[in-house]
Amino acid sequence: AMSTLIEVIKTNAGELLQTARVFDVYSGKQVAEGCKSMAFNLTFQAKDRTLTDEEIDVVIKKVVTAVEEAFKAKLRE
Repeated sequence: AMSTLIEVIKTNAGELLQTARVFDVYSGKQVAEGCKSMAFNLTFQAKDRTLTDEEIDVVIKKVVTAVEEAFKAKLRE
């Protein structure tokens, strides 16, 4: 379910994640049968500093890995 997916994202993104929302769900001829393409908007912010690209990259990789493992998902290239 969508709420479970969002929970996996929130759990793995940690305290820097401010918002997580799905903004597109697509299932059509460009997506394998029985699958959906989902796009997320994640907003990160630290209260005491500006985040670096490196910090965010680490968090994104952790989230992607967790979602792949939990849902047999693949990151679109």
